[in-house]
Amino acid sequence: MAKPEVGRFLAGIEKSVVHYGSSTGFFGRKMFERSPGYLSAAVLYESSVIESYDPQYRLPFPVVAIYPKEGTFWSDHTVGVVDREWVSPEHREAAQAYIRFLLEPGQQARAIPHGFRPASVDVPLGPPIDAAHGVDPKEPQTTLEVPSPLAIESTLQLWREAKRTANVTLALDVSGSMNEEGGAKIAGARDGARQLVAALADRDRFALLLFNDNNLCDTAPDRDEYAARNAANIAWLQESFQVARRRGSAAIMIISQANPGWYPFEDDAPKRNPLTLEQVDTWASQPDGFMKFLLALRAEVIAFRNPVVYVHGDSHTFRIDKPFFDSKGQRLENFTRLETFGDNAANGTNDVNWVKVLVNPHSREVFSFQPQIVPANRVAHPTP
Repeated sequence: MAKPEVGRFLAGIEKSVVHYGSSTGFFGRKMFERSPGYLSAAVLYESSVIESYDPQYRLPFPVVAIYPKEGTFWSDHTVGVVDREWVSPEHREAAQAYIRFLLEPGQQARAIPHGFRPASVDVPLGPPIDAAHGVDPKEPQTTLEVPSPLAIESTLQLWREAKRTANVTLALDVSGSMNEEGGAKIAGARDGARQLVAALADRDRFALLLFNDNNLCDTAPDRDEYAARNAANIAWLQESFQVARRRGSAAIMIISQANPGWYPFEDDAPKRNPLTLEQVDTWASQPDGFMKFLLALRAEVIAFRNPVVYVHGDSHTFRIDKPFFDSKGQRLENFTRLETFGDNAANGTNDVNWVKVLVNPHSREVFSFQPQIVPANRVAHPTP
């Protein structure tokens, strides 16, 4: 591990990494669900390759296993008898009988239909461990020994030094509603933030953004602070679109908290003239903290032309629509508003559900949406 060429080899691998995950199973499912556009190669268990042939996955290309010529490792699942004072002779005898039972050819063969190889090489292999399921029963030609703990730790340390750094920005709501339920909301948010920070490496970059309102419409507004932050928000928005155009990005998603208002007829947000984006009706005399931002956003959406999704909460009326128009009243077809479920519905569960967003950069609209109703929160029509 101390050889410079080893470090350079690992650094070369890390440069090609596009995603990090929690497990090989995580990568496998993401690859199978999102196709090669999301992930084209990953280190997987052989059983995961076989799983990709399940009818639930409709992959445009088959997944096949490539076995390293240097050899690979068996992923074994250890069984044994613990040496503790509470283990009686009867316990030990029963455990040993169970281990002998598991190692019998009949039990070993039952692993094969699930895509696992028997621990005993004397048990003949059969489907789905075959070429029809993307694997080669004749591989691996070489089985490597498990490295020592010191070698494993040295490898992990070298990986930590070579891995891509993370750039994380956490937007944390500290508004008054977060103090509801006896402070449970804000306490949970703090705990989640601590866990996130603890998972970061020393070289990772982290930024924390606290928000409560736009500081213009509050009971004690700070107009100077709002003006500076709104200008920074617009500059950030414009820069983000510039980066997306430079990279050739297929789409953009913007995630915000507030519902800035889009229509003149919505009762749960500022009412606007969709052509001028000015506040109307009773809102006309109120301070407008969003008009300049919306004008900048509209200009970028028109210039970008590719799909743009704006996600917000605030009023928490679940809806997916296209509420943005140009100054002539023509709908911006490439813009979609997604408003999430929330905690304002008096239905006994506060309408706590979520939305799954699927991203396929090769599709025409790129984004598709699936509302996910939490079974335990179904009140009007309980789960059958």
